[in-house]
Amino acid sequence: MDTAVRHMSQTRRREVLTSQYGPSVAALFYPLALFALHESGKQLLQATYAGGKLAAGVAMGLAVCLVYSVPVLSFAVILRSTADVRSRRLAHLAFASPPMFVLIGVLFYMLGLPNGDYLVWTLGWLGVLAFARVARPVNRMAAPAATWVRFGHGISAALIIAFFLAWHLGNHLTAAWSLDTDKQVMDALRTWYRSSAVQPILIALFAFQLLSGLRLLWAKIARETDIYSAAQTATGAFLVVYIVSHLIAVFVWRIFQEVDTTFAWASGAPTGLLLDSWNERLIPHYSLAVWFVVTHIAVGVRVILIAHRISLIAVNRVAWASCAAGFVLSFVITLAQLSVRS
Repeated sequence: MDTAVRHMSQTRRREVLTSQYGPSVAALFYPLALFALHESGKQLLQATYAGGKLAAGVAMGLAVCLVYSVPVLSFAVILRSTADVRSRRLAHLAFASPPMFVLIGVLFYMLGLPNGDYLVWTLGWLGVLAFARVARPVNRMAAPAATWVRFGHGISAALIIAFFLAWHLGNHLTAAWSLDTDKQVMDALRTWYRSSAVQPILIALFAFQLLSGLRLLWAKIARETDIYSAAQTATGAFLVVYIVSHLIAVFVWRIFQEVDTTFAWASGAPTGLLLDSWNERLIPHYSLAVWFVVTHIAVGVRVILIAHRISLIAVNRVAWASCAAGFVLSFVITLAQLSVRS
């Protein structure tokens, strides 16, 4: 009996330690995983014989697992740490590591400190770990968001999807056919969403999405969750950081660098994503963003359908099918990006 109790106690302690520190430790070493992806990818592309390609391919596969293990581990903690709000909040922060590392990298590059992002990243996550060590567990729930915030968030999301996002993702899907086709479609679409009449409205809608999304996220993180709610909050945290990073890239970076923010630019042309030590961070950044935006929409629509008394079985099937479609879309676009290099 004592042995069984002791074993259960040790297991519980390991689970608590994993919840408290696991996502933050994984996020701390995220840049090293990206470095491994860059080096193995470079070796794979430069290998000239079968044995070298096989070894580099295995190494690259392991590096890919390490890179994507950060959001995977974070999501697992989000699902299991319902009793500790603080751990769930830190896990959401770690889940957003890919766009956060890109955002920090862009800011420091514009400041003329291209390696400052690594220092700030390390110090920042060491600070998070120190906070996790000394702070007390939080179990208090935040006040729920007002009904108008939830309603407005859904309406603005629908408008963004209808007037921009669906067309934007469809545009990038054409890059799997050819970059010229992607550029032609993009130029045609830009006459619409970069027009003086539409662009300010889209910016305002995105600003409201960010602010309302943060309010909804803060309230919902503190509540017990199932896999659908966890997917909604985790992808929401990711997209908040991604949207900020993407808006800075589109409206600030293109002026700073005097470049056209095309699909080729987002794919690290002319060097490519794998052969450049900075660009490799864009692989999880973009690939997860495409999948997560579709997933976020799918689980949000699921809530609406349930409220309208649609069959739970049917609603869940639609949600899972949509998530799978988002994964396929992300995979195709990512392959197109990886093929762009000199």
